[in-house]
Amino acid sequence: MFWEEYRKKKVSVEYAVSLLHSDDLVVVGGYGNEPQGFLERLHTVGNRLRNVKICSSAFPTNYPFLEDTSLAGRIDAVTFFSSPVLRENREKGRISDYIPNDLHNAGICLAAMERKPRVCVIAVSPMDEDGYFYISASLMLAYEALNMVDLVVLEVNRKLPRTYGDTRLHISRVDYLYEEDHDMPDFPVYNYTQTDYQIAENAASMIRDGDTIQLGVGGVPGCLDMALLHRRDLGVHTEFFGDSIVHLMKNGVINNSKKTIDPGKSICAFVGGSPELYSFIDKNPRVELRSIRYVNDPGVIAMNDNFVSVNSAMEVDLTGQICSESIGSQLYSGTGGAADFAA
Repeated sequence: MFWEEYRKKKVSVEYAVSLLHSDDLVVVGGYGNEPQGFLERLHTVGNRLRNVKICSSAFPTNYPFLEDTSLAGRIDAVTFFSSPVLRENREKGRISDYIPNDLHNAGICLAAMERKPRVCVIAVSPMDEDGYFYISASLMLAYEALNMVDLVVLEVNRKLPRTYGDTRLHISRVDYLYEEDHDMPDFPVYNYTQTDYQIAENAASMIRDGDTIQLGVGGVPGCLDMALLHRRDLGVHTEFFGDSIVHLMKNGVINNSKKTIDPGKSICAFVGGSPELYSFIDKNPRVELRSIRYVNDPGVIAMNDNFVSVNSAMEVDLTGQICSESIGSQLYSGTGGAADFAA
């Protein structure tokens, strides 16, 4: 029954791109669930469109529509986080809109935008025998948009892992789908410095056996795994799940046995890293993706006893004020989830 419905909803990626109208707000999957085939062809319909906004939690991959200055006012990017790709294109004159927010309220921010999102496009792993696809890598902005939009379009990608948690999406909720395989987008690789390792050692000294931890994106959180190899029975409740957590789980440091909530599970909202990471999370019941409104809710975070959050900062002044979003007046990254975990 489900495969017949699948065949009826199957279209080409070119048809999927043709569904866009002028003045549309289109929300696309982020990170590993970025619909690369759709975004790679988006510029081909730019000349017939005006005032279209493509909204993502971040754009880790560059696409023609992002760097083409002739498409300004026709197809523009809206993002909740500034990626290296967007920073590079900004320097070339291609400006994207940035929306600061507390990440657990991303859905509320999306619903409050000047126009209602009409289309949601997400890359997913293939359908199972029960009619479910899997939003394998990111349950942030696009996940929040699913109940707001008029059209749900899926890019079915056989290279995506299948993950557990809130990731299932039934074909009955899908309007169109197309098949196109792409490797998972590259995640930034940091060149760790000796200073990073020294700071990580200091941070590790504040983490005890049995604590539940959150590791953010950046140099210090990324190399903290080496400093924690002597710890035991750590738990994970984190927005971002990267290679450092995989390393600690494989070495038995993280087993989630002492967690107050979701015991036995590493809980996260999005994943990003190496092929080894994607292989590790594939059909792994010890890792669960949950919605960003759950993972980053300060009330939920506070339910974890003995919780330690480690995030990156750009600057700290002599009074202790911390800046994690900009360098001087130049936006560098974004609010992200740091404020949620600090609260």
